[in-house]
Amino acid sequence: MAKKTISVTLEPSTIDSLHRLAAADYRNISNMIDYIVAQYVISRTESSAVKNARASVFADRVRITPYPETQDALMKNVRIDADDLDFIKDPKA
Repeated sequence: MAKKTISVTLEPSTIDSLHRLAAADYRNISNMIDYIVAQYVISRTESSAVKNARASVFADRVRITPYPETQDALMKNVRIDADDLDFIKDPKA
């Protein structure tokens, strides 16, 4: 597979750390950066999958009520001033 290029600017201390890590694993700096980028992509992909799974479980558990019931529940639990209440009851007014 053809590789694409990405340009990154790093602090000198970060570059030194990467060189030390690469040398400790008998790799060159390019391979070390490839490894770090791959780990980042995997972690982001897993994170998205976990979030989607949690959202799916939550959606399965939530009971969707008809609009009038939802509006009644909101009116009991949300404090609004008279002007906003008038607008909610009749937005054309």
